Amino acid sequence: MGPDRRLYVADGTTVVRVSPEGAKEVVAEGFQLPFGVAVDPKGTVFVADWEADAIFRVEKGGKPRKIAGTGKPGHKDGPALKAEFTHPSGLVLDGSGNLYIKESGRNEEHGTPLRVRKLTPDGQVTTLAAIDWWK
Repeated sequence: MGPDRRLYVADGTTVVRVSPEGAKEVVAEGFQLPFGVAVDPKGTVFVADWEADAIFRVEKGGKPRKIAGTGKPGHKDGPALKAEFTHPSGLVLDGSGNLYIKESGRNEEHGTPLRVRKLTPDGQVTTLAAIDWWK
């Protein structure tokens, strides 16, 4: 839910805003497979793109801008644009502007656990937890 009291959701390769009356409006498009959407108090929209293995911020005019992730699946902490994610699928913002990212991981064949990561406002990614869910 955004500060405008509208629901923001991933829909195919787009992110839409849904009014209380049910009207849909495209906020951004051009994603590979957006899953997680979060909106900060100023109305800035953040998107976890599962297939792109990256996190995006929606700029003015609805253009997605990558703010974290190399686009290569993996696990690497550090500066946001050098960090690696594996299927980011959920986002939550806290009151300090930190973005928490849930990674779905890959299946047993790929050996990547479920992770919770943190992206700070100054652009650093750290891992908070990792669970080998298939074991």
